[in-house]
Amino acid sequence: MRLLCVGLLTVAMGAASGGVARGEDYEATGGTEKAYKHGGQFKIYAQTGIGYRLIFRYDDDDFCGQAGKTNCNGAVPFWLEAGIGYGVTDSFELITDLRLGLGEDFSPSTTTSGPKQFVIAPGMRIFIDDAGSLKFFSTVQLAIDRTDYSASGNSKATDFGVRNVNGFLIDLHRTFGVYVHVGETIGFVRWLRFEIDGGIGMMIRLP
Repeated sequence: MRLLCVGLLTVAMGAASGGVARGEDYEATGGTEKAYKHGGQFKIYAQTGIGYRLIFRYDDDDFCGQAGKTNCNGAVPFWLEAGIGYGVTDSFELITDLRLGLGEDFSPSTTTSGPKQFVIAPGMRIFIDDAGSLKFFSTVQLAIDRTDYSASGNSKATDFGVRNVNGFLIDLHRTFGVYVHVGETIGFVRWLRFEIDGGIGMMIRLP
């Protein structure tokens, strides 16, 4: 009887450990059929894109990209954003983005190099639907724009605005996902600026 009990206990322990291993292996393989949780994870992500903007000048002496115009419109050069975040819950996280311009912005002189964007954007991201591996998200962020437009006659070293980014994230693994996004920014200190942009990104989550 004692040998039978020991044997049954051994079989039960083996089955339990095998079930854990299968669960861990399943999660390690990833795939879009699984709903991955984001709460308690640190996020590192990068995104790139291009945009279009409309500027209304406050000062007629400022240059906004088109000579002789009070209101200017045009493309926003390619940019790269790196960001960090933390998932407070599965559907809510705190984030901070850092944008670095990859191309030169407008300049009043063809002989002078234009500035490259430099923007810091802290805020929060909310996952509207976090039930599956495809998740829709939206952000609310403060845009702190330190791009140097002094050559264009603007004396304000820092512009402030509000930014919203909406996108779809596809989780391919518990620690990795890719997404597409569309963002809108309104700046109001340096000049009144409306900007829309879009692009792609990837996210790494730990642990």
